[in-house]
Amino acid sequence: MSELERAAAFIIEKCGEEGIIVHRYDAKTSRSIYLKFDFGLGASLRISDHRGIEKYHYKFNLIQGQNRIVTVRYQNQTYCRYYPFRDIWTCLHDIILFRKEAIEKHGGITNYFHEMEKIRQRIERLPEEKLHPFWKHGRRVV
Repeated sequence: MSELERAAAFIIEKCGEEGIIVHRYDAKTSRSIYLKFDFGLGASLRISDHRGIEKYHYKFNLIQGQNRIVTVRYQNQTYCRYYPFRDIWTCLHDIILFRKEAIEKHGGITNYFHEMEKIRQRIERLPEEKLHPFWKHGRRVV
């Protein structure tokens, strides 16, 4: 199992322990692994051995070879963060914290779950050709 696979397994296991729904998509053209939390309401994580494509912005990025945590801000708000593998616990903590903030933003866990269900139903209703590749080829792992 590669370091990327071990990191993904760790994050999936710990998020599952927190009651977070996790979907996984393995890139077709690189070794990158993408995780979405709570159907995307809890943001997304990209685990990779390279920096990535500029046009895609994942809230959390665990990058092999990254030297330090880098926070990208836009209009005085955190836009995304890049973590070295040695800071995987910090990344996990930030994912869990973001989810808690998202639950509060939605007015509590009941509303949050209701919103997740609406997203799930929307995904299931779309014809396959209109699905984003993540939802077309990804799978629920927790």
